[in-house]
Amino acid sequence: LIDCLTQEALVCRESTNVQYCSIKKRVRMKKKKTREKKKKKKEKKREKENEKNKKENEKKGYKKERKKIGKRGRKERGRRKGKERREERNKNKKKKKKNKKEKKKEQKLAR
Repeated sequence: LIDCLTQEALVCRESTNVQYCSIKKRVRMKKKKTREKKKKKKEKKREKENEKNKKENEKKGYKKERKKIGKRGRKERGRRKGKERREERNKNKKKKKKNKKEKKKEQKLAR
């Protein structure tokens, strides 16, 4: 930041907007670039890891990834499941009612 001691830079520093200082701007840009590089590196590493894990899982015989369902499909599936559950519950209720009636009849006959 030695360049910042030049007259031009001093004027920049004194002005209200610090962004004008070209040296500081350069530093900011450099930091930004390094951040982006790190991000890319991490992304590559993650992808490599994922590929490795996929290969291992295939060797072990795990199922392949399920196709991702969109929000709407998920909702539909939930509705279907809910409907099935309700129907099952109602069937069970009817069975219980029937059994109760039969028990009552048997008790009446026993008297």
